[in-house]
Amino acid sequence: MWYTARLRVPGTAAIRPRSHLISVSLTTDSGEIMQAIRITTFKLTQAMLITLLTCTVVHAGGGKIHKWVDEKGVTHYGDKMPAKDVHRDNAILNNQGVVIRRNQLNHQQEVDEALLEQQRRDRALRASYTTEDEIDLARDRHLQMDHVAIQALEQRKAGALKRLGNSQKSAESFHNRQKPVPDDLSAEIAEIKSEISRIDQQIDARKNNMELTRTRFNEDKQRFIEIKAQN
Repeated sequence: MWYTARLRVPGTAAIRPRSHLISVSLTTDSGEIMQAIRITTFKLTQAMLITLLTCTVVHAGGGKIHKWVDEKGVTHYGDKMPAKDVHRDNAILNNQGVVIRRNQLNHQQEVDEALLEQQRRDRALRASYTTEDEIDLARDRHLQMDHVAIQALEQRKAGALKRLGNSQKSAESFHNRQKPVPDDLSAEIAEIKSEISRIDQQIDARKNNMELTRTRFNEDKQRFIEIKAQN
């Protein structure tokens, strides 16, 4: 059976002078509420509040307890950790609430995963290229695809601008004759403007993709040079 104690201490800007408020709840692994305590204390430091909470959990479960923080930033105390949190950093406390061991599992796992990913990328670089010039050529091929797409979009935009100009001239002729602009003509002008806006967004996206491509290949080239120097 495990117990969970949730500690919430408001920030200094949110609390009233000389007072703190904590909420404690103890639950079993089946979800049964064992005890709920709401305590308002005066002239207590946060460390004293944590000690009080620790003693409450030890009294409920006995022996050494674990302390950890979940994905929502809530601090937990229990005689064992639930399966979903075993990969998180944690500390072991004795029955006086003193930390006797710290387990930093999550950071080491992140380091290991980053190292494996870098090794995978290094193998891919060695398998894909033999010289820096080949990386430049691959970069240029990728950029060319975006460049061609931008040219096509700019041609579409030029055609849309021409149609917009003609439609606006027609609308202006109605204004000059002091006649209302037909609804279908107004709708046509609005649709052409929307089309031009969409084209501009697509052009910007392609240009942004080109910048990302340059950055990615420049990083790959630099890493390729580093790998060659190590051999």
